[in-house]
Amino acid sequence: MLAFLYRASARGYDDEATDSSVWDWGVRPWPTMANLRDKGLIEDAGWWGPEDGHLYKLTDLGHAYMTSVVAKRAAA
Repeated sequence: MLAFLYRASARGYDDEATDSSVWDWGVRPWPTMANLRDKGLIEDAGWWGPEDGHLYKLTDLGHAYMTSVVAKRAAA
């Protein structure tokens, strides 16, 4: 999840990702998107089409997790 969503931005992480991000960024999320969804960190936000696949967005729990990671990395 960190490699998939952690990018330079105003908050330090990406709020949304699609299946095609695996190809765009060369990173496969681990655990899988289905596992992250099952843990309540992301939710499926729709189907964009065969090239992009599904759109995922962070849930409140996912935002809290990513914010804590960004804060820890900034403090290091």
